[in-house]
This record gives sequence, structure tokens and C-alpha cells, in this order.
Amino acid sequence: MNTPDGQYFLARVKLHLSSVFERFGLRDVDSIDNLNYAQAIVKNRAVALRVTFDKREDRVFVRISRLADSEVPPIAIEAPKTIGDVREFELGMVLWAEGWERSRANKFGELDPSEADPIDKAVRDTAHALEGHASDIIRGDLEAWNRVAGRVVHRVMPRSNQS
Repeated sequence: MNTPDGQYFLARVKLHLSSVFERFGLRDVDSIDNLNYAQAIVKNRAVALRVTFDKREDRVFVRISRLADSEVPPIAIEAPKTIGDVREFELGMVLWAEGWERSRANKFGELDPSEADPIDKAVRDTAHALEGHASDIIRGDLEAWNRVAGRVVHRVMPRSNQS
């Protein structure tokens, strides 16, 4: 079921992220638009990006996933225990690893109702963040991936297991 907000979001993704997609060799895999969210899925030879507009939370976010045998993996259900277990993370984790304050990184992509066009603004901000902070990861740099994956594991590990 297509929705006006979802179709508008997907059009904004094509407009504002097309240069990012081209720069990193990302190609369309799928798009989804339903009552709860709209999503564009793209991939290159290293990663997949799920660019999502969550209509319930009024938020735009990106999940970056490592490919599994050249395929976009399903969204992970279980929390990773080691860096090697991390299959995906959100762009906000990349921003946090890049030095953003955690609360600011967690709020990245929230729609600002004071903006004239909050969806457009969030998608533009996403394009800038991907280019400015996630380019190494999108290119497949394992060291950059592991740096963020370490934050993911540290964040979800129980206190008794943290050193």
C-alpha cells in the first residue's frame, strides 16, 4: 500500500541521495511503502543501506549492513556479543563513534516540526552524514566497520561482561 508521505520520502531519497549512491556504487535493491514505514534499500559489493522513514516515530534513519554472500541480510534480532557478530548498525552509531555526543547521535534523523519540510531536511541531513562520516564503511573498510561494531557490542553488553 503506497502512502503520500511514503512516496514523498522515497522521492526525496532519490533526489538527495542519488549522488551518494552513485559515488559509492550503490544500486537499488527494493523499496517498501506501507502504513508504518517507507524504505529504500540499496547495496554495493560491500554493504547494504536501508534508508527508512518510520512514520510512527517521525524519524528518518539508515541501517548499514554487511552483505552476506552478496545478499542483503535480514535485520538482526539477537544482540551481538562480539565485533564479529555485528551484522548491522544505524548511522547514529557511526556518528557516535565519530565523536558526536551520544544523545545527539541517537536523535539524528528525528523530524523537526519547525522545519517547513521536515522530511526533506532529514533526508538532506542523512545524505551529508553518510558522505561525511560513513564513507569508509560504505566503501568496505573493515577497520572502520570494526570501530563502530565495537561501540555496538560495548553498548549492548551487560555490565558484568564489560572491562
